[in-house]
Amino acid sequence: MSELKRSAEKTSMFSLFQKKFPPVADFDSKKKEVVAAHYKKVLDVIDLIEAEMKRIGYWTVGECPPLDPKQIYSGISYPAWLQFVFLPGVRRGVEAGDLRAIPQYRVGLAALRQYDYHSEIPEAHPLMNLCFELEKALPPLEELRGPNQPPEPMAGLAPGHGSS
Repeated sequence: MSELKRSAEKTSMFSLFQKKFPPVADFDSKKKEVVAAHYKKVLDVIDLIEAEMKRIGYWTVGECPPLDPKQIYSGISYPAWLQFVFLPGVRRGVEAGDLRAIPQYRVGLAALRQYDYHSEIPEAHPLMNLCFELEKALPPLEELRGPNQPPEPMAGLAPGHGSS
């Protein structure tokens, strides 16, 4: 496939995304109601994830540990990253009315790798399922990136686990 055709397809995909998930300010009132209901579902799933993290003891009371943006999960544990980086980022995107601003991670796949792939942690399976539910409620990463943007390196991998 030629580079020009590939670029046109990516631009087309991004255009479709913009039509599907434009900023809320661009909607008429009926569309705003539909989007508001979708955003409420996203916020409801975030609330369920936070409650589940507290129930199983994965919620940290206190400040966010130091972050290193050059490392996977900002150099902190997956639960801390979920609590201090990903969930607040999604919440900010919803509150701003623009899901394109959310962190670009496959949170469900990351939870699977963290709790059921590299090791079996049964008490975290409800959390993992909620992370998949959140991932399904969000636009696909390919649409969030926009045209001509490469995928995030190792996006969604558990800390300490490379692509091998």
